[in-house]
Amino acid sequence: MVVMPPETAETPAASADGRRAESKATDRPVVVYDGTCGFCRKQVGRIRRWDRAEEFTFISSHEPDLLERYPQLAGEDLDAGMRLIEPGGRLFAGADAVHAIARRLPRFRWLTWLYHVPGVKQIARLVYGWIARRRHKLGQTCSPDGACRIDR
Repeated sequence: MVVMPPETAETPAASADGRRAESKATDRPVVVYDGTCGFCRKQVGRIRRWDRAEEFTFISSHEPDLLERYPQLAGEDLDAGMRLIEPGGRLFAGADAVHAIARRLPRFRWLTWLYHVPGVKQIARLVYGWIARRRHKLGQTCSPDGACRIDR
């Protein structure tokens, strides 16, 4: 899902490790993810490793002033998946955010054309939604009897 919000002035965003973004948050794309989810943090860690040019700023969806910094997220169900806010304010959600991130990573850029093959986008959105709904379980360590520990 691509959402086109109105242009907004933004303040610097804190990254997942507490660092502040550069003076203008719109200088780099902002990845908004569930910072309480072990699975999500692991995926963000992978993106960070692949992002050698430090193209992205990362921020947890649980930051107290998130909506003040990024008002275009108001009304968004941030539990439904990650968001990517591009410079200029364009907002991508879920599988579309993953695709927009991959377009900026040299390691995956060459594969991103596949997202435009008929049917691939719809399948990617379904798979992403399935994973997003189960992300906490995917980030847990579960015993055979079904008792799980959330990795926080």
